[in-house]
Amino acid sequence: MKKTIALAAFIALASTLSCYAADTAKNEAPLKPDVEKTAPAPDFKGPRHHHRGPSPEVMQKKKAEFENRLKLTDEQKQEAKELRIKSHEQMKPIIEEIKAKRGEIKTIKEQSLTQSEKEQIQALKNEIRKLDKQIRDLRIKNMKDFESILTEKQQKELKKMKEEGRKNFEKRHKELKKDKPLPSQKPAETADKE
Repeated sequence: MKKTIALAAFIALASTLSCYAADTAKNEAPLKPDVEKTAPAPDFKGPRHHHRGPSPEVMQKKKAEFENRLKLTDEQKQEAKELRIKSHEQMKPIIEEIKAKRGEIKTIKEQSLTQSEKEQIQALKNEIRKLDKQIRDLRIKNMKDFESILTEKQQKELKKMKEEGRKNFEKRHKELKKDKPLPSQKPAETADKE
């Protein structure tokens, strides 16, 4: 059940972000980076931040496929767009707060750490977890709001699409696990020799 909810939230986020990016790209001229004002990218660690995501063209194509498969009406597309914009506006301050707290952690870590600073880092990490939960809750709400504008037939098709997405995810996950064993796991050929 948790996987299904997570997948639904992921699909909602992907469609939200793709449409927002597409709408933003259409409505705004490309920004030129200001070399003096551009801050270096944060030093994220872990698999969650290994890439920036698909290009806007790929996301636009996926959005079109999604809408076509569900056979969304123009009215539903407009409602979905409004839901995405509303959701994005709700998430924006939370995301900024998370970035600020990660910046605080980085600043503290650059100094030699005292016990109180270690406790401060842990407190900031706990706050980030709470903020991440708020974002997950907003994504789930956004997905439910989106589903509420669908017809029964569209809801069944969306359910089918989620199931297909979950199976594809599990398949890719298993392939990745097979290709890259965890450090604690022994490779299969070494284990057979012992």
